[in-house]
Amino acid sequence: MINKKLRFSIVKKLLILLLSVSSFLIAQEKDSLKSYNLNEITIESGLVLQPKSTIKISAKEISLSDAPTLDKIAPLLPSVKVQTNSRGETLFYFRNSGKRRITLMLDGIPLNIPWDNRIDLSLIPTSAISGITITKGIPSVIYGPNALGGVINVTTIEPDGKARGEVSLSGGESGLKNMSGFYSKNVGGFGILFSGGYGARDAYPLPESFNSPANPGGDRINSYYSGYNLFFKLNKTFSNNSNFGAAISYISKEKGVPPEIGVDKIRYWKYPELSDLSVTLGGKLNLSGGNSFLTYSANFTKYHSLINQYVNSDYSTLDAVEQGDDFTYFGRATYTSLLSSSSILKIAFSGYNSKHVEKISDNFSSGAPLSVTENSYSQNVFSIGTEFEHTLKNLALNAGISFDGAATPLTGDKPKKDPTYDFGFNAGGVYTLDENFSLRFNAGRKTRFPTMREMYSGALGKFELNPDLHAETAQSGELGIEYNFAEGSLETDFFLTYIKEGIVRTKLSNGKYKRVNKSEIRNYGIESEFETELFKNLDFRINVSLINSRGKNSVGEFADTLEYSPGIIAGAGLTYNLGGFGIALESSYIGKEFEEQNTLVKLPDYLIADLRFSYAFAFNYFTPKIFFRINNLTDKLYYTQFGLPEAGREFIVGIKTNF
Repeated sequence: MINKKLRFSIVKKLLILLLSVSSFLIAQEKDSLKSYNLNEITIESGLVLQPKSTIKISAKEISLSDAPTLDKIAPLLPSVKVQTNSRGETLFYFRNSGKRRITLMLDGIPLNIPWDNRIDLSLIPTSAISGITITKGIPSVIYGPNALGGVINVTTIEPDGKARGEVSLSGGESGLKNMSGFYSKNVGGFGILFSGGYGARDAYPLPESFNSPANPGGDRINSYYSGYNLFFKLNKTFSNNSNFGAAISYISKEKGVPPEIGVDKIRYWKYPELSDLSVTLGGKLNLSGGNSFLTYSANFTKYHSLINQYVNSDYSTLDAVEQGDDFTYFGRATYTSLLSSSSILKIAFSGYNSKHVEKISDNFSSGAPLSVTENSYSQNVFSIGTEFEHTLKNLALNAGISFDGAATPLTGDKPKKDPTYDFGFNAGGVYTLDENFSLRFNAGRKTRFPTMREMYSGALGKFELNPDLHAETAQSGELGIEYNFAEGSLETDFFLTYIKEGIVRTKLSNGKYKRVNKSEIRNYGIESEFETELFKNLDFRINVSLINSRGKNSVGEFADTLEYSPGIIAGAGLTYNLGGFGIALESSYIGKEFEEQNTLVKLPDYLIADLRFSYAFAFNYFTPKIFFRINNLTDKLYYTQFGLPEAGREFIVGIKTNF
């Protein structure tokens, strides 16, 4: 018999859960401070975290996902849709902001390749990741331009002086295998971290309900991959609390690109070479007796890709080869000063220079002489900004403004383009009513400059060029409500964004696509996340996002449906742990999504569920844990992009141990 106190507790939680379905929630740390202490302010490669709406994913949650690469973490991220495109790239869409409108960072350094302002998330390993923070909406001016829809900052493990490590091994059907690990130690006063991994598979299985002559058999055509990654990090903290750090990472991969089904122009691609080399230096220098400090970071990245295009799906006759090499130099410096016990001022400069060298060889299959063209493109982007924060008794306020610019000095054999300049601003605050309830508001303006690829690349014949693309500008506002209680939290956010000159793609009568500026795009919605401990050792979370995204038509009405902008994004998770045994059920749902083909095509709604069992052993010096996963438990046939079926039911078994 359930006693009255327990029954009342369950009813209270169910009532809060019902509220979460009709409103929106996102769990986060409270960001209201009554006074500043520079030693307590979180610094991430020169970025001072603001009192803004954020989502934080812990190292424990990442470990439970068993994700070898960043794209597999998507079910943990509220308001995020993951999509694999026809180039074989896996990308995040956040609040229906496209992949180029989101800035993805690793320890505060942009991961996006400026050529197209995005990165294939299946390249980014998770072995050294300690957490993920998503800043929702228009972020601080400190981040610079281009981040219209938010910032996803991935943080790596900080060597803290303790010798520790982890090793993980897993495998599954169709030759799936993953091996990864890290080791951290203090050596001569330096914190050192080393991590690495290897992953491969022959193909991914299709759902049993899939039936198409374009892809006979049970496995997806050309969906193989193999590759490895290495990461090294070093830091040093000095007696005055200044610090210095360095990091080197290298990723190498080869993979196939599953061909689209049912489209006019199909890509038959393989990437025999993909690599990413990144070198970063940075640190914090305390000034004026500890009342101010300078944080700085500098990064060099070399990204290399080789694409082989074939005539048809047997991949035996080469048609064209595209080689791309990107060289990017990035830097940021932020001066932070404590003006009083409740006021802080920041002045920041950031920018990058990126050069893309593209070499295309074609006519392999025509019998005509081989045609080779080589072009170089470059882009310079900078931002100068200042931001002020002030706290009152129950209110924390911030406001900032920036001046941003972009130029393309090298445009290959395409027309030159004049430099573009614009400004950005942000303002926001958090009002704390009591220790459990707070209100948050945020507003801002930010510009995204068109990328070199958007303006100048034909994507091996799939796109028509548009060197006249204009920058797109977002104006955004947000209101959030947060309630914390003993067993969990509930949060709701309302948001509204207008994007002027929004860059979208449109289908042409010749079967190609073209990127154009749409006069205005409106994006508004409500999102919620609720999490609680239903019973002892039983945790539950749910998030729901209802979003309306429309473009303005020729008569000035917001009536044009936008592709890959779902109306519903939702997810839920249930975890139970008792002793060494654990079970986790994760699910995600996407609904009301469209893509533009010859007409606007609705993608089927889908609900995907994953199930995980684990058992942990406890020994004196290490803690091995075995786990068994069933991904896509119901073997659901679903598409994140038209013509590209995703994996069916997959069985994965593995072991990981900490020492």
